[in-house]
Amino acid sequence: RMPRATSWRDLKLGLGALAVTAGAAALVLGYARVGALHGDAFQVYAATPHARGLLPGSEVWLSGQRVGTVRAVDYRAPSTDTTARLLIAMDVLERHRPLLRRDARVDVRAGGSFIGSPVVWIEGGTPAAAALADGDTLVASPSRELQAMRADLALATAEIPQIVAN
Repeated sequence: RMPRATSWRDLKLGLGALAVTAGAAALVLGYARVGALHGDAFQVYAATPHARGLLPGSEVWLSGQRVGTVRAVDYRAPSTDTTARLLIAMDVLERHRPLLRRDARVDVRAGGSFIGSPVVWIEGGTPAAAALADGDTLVASPSRELQAMRADLALATAEIPQIVAN
């Protein structure tokens, strides 16, 4: 018996199933608001010298836990001190406000691992400081991660002559 010739009409059922599956996935992702904050939020700003790789929608972490998202990254006036040249606008969940203090330390660093997406990392601050209010600005500390990378690079380059000699 000869094999039957196939045509594009034979794909109707499969293409229909694919369209229904893609539509259902889009509805689930849209309804779940993947990546969005779930709950009331307040706005906080961070002044920093750098925001390498940080984009609107990047995560804001409080001591390693996701508490918000970056709304915008903007330049400040050219007359502003270079240690605070960029301003990061962040939306932070209201339920975490009591943990955030005015003396909190802020840094832009890789999240999770050395090659992870950049996040705004906040260390909560001391209990003696006042809690953050809506619209407060935190000032970033010099990046400890960058200093650690420089130290690692110095150690690695110190070993190059031994490697070449071998």
